[in-house]
Amino acid sequence: MNGKNESDFISKNCSQTSTNSNKERLTLIATERALLNDRDGSYRQKLLETVIKYHQFVHAQMNEGLNPQEFAVFSKLKLALESAKKIIINFK
Repeated sequence: MNGKNESDFISKNCSQTSTNSNKERLTLIATERALLNDRDGSYRQKLLETVIKYHQFVHAQMNEGLNPQEFAVFSKLKLALESAKKIIINFK
């Protein structure tokens, strides 16, 4: 994804209310299973790298300047990504 498409994707998906809670639960369960079965740590590392990449992107967008509504969305997303990073690191 290039920067523009990534920004559009994040903005669109963060501004919608969740209507796919069952799908989100299934994704979370699949992620938990993958982490539990990750014997060599490669899945955890890849997941962590992905979260860090998105965190860096969100942080850069916030530093470049966003309108107040976008800034509010990106602030929440940044916090969620920081929480996800802690969860991934500490998942046992």
